[in-house]
Amino acid sequence: MTAQELEQKYIGRMTDEDKLSEHFHMMGKFGKAFMYTFSFNTYGYTISADICIEFGKITGIVPEKEEREDEWGYVPEDASPDIQPEEYDTIARYLESVVV
Repeated sequence: MTAQELEQKYIGRMTDEDKLSEHFHMMGKFGKAFMYTFSFNTYGYTISADICIEFGKITGIVPEKEEREDEWGYVPEDASPDIQPEEYDTIARYLESVVV
């Protein structure tokens, strides 16, 4: 999956408020929009996505990938700094858990 495919599949979809609160962390309310976030770790990186919800619908998805040191302060050099298709698939699974 790509960023464009992720947006095409989930932008505009209705969400379940109870599941949002259960699976994602609410960052705050900005006007009529609510911002939620979630993250998971991959090899050498943390993948996170901020999700904008307005009137129960997903209106924005902002995925990010940041280096993550292991317990010895090591960041693998062979890990890709770009979000990979399989990582977008994982983001999609998180989103699938909250859409109706």
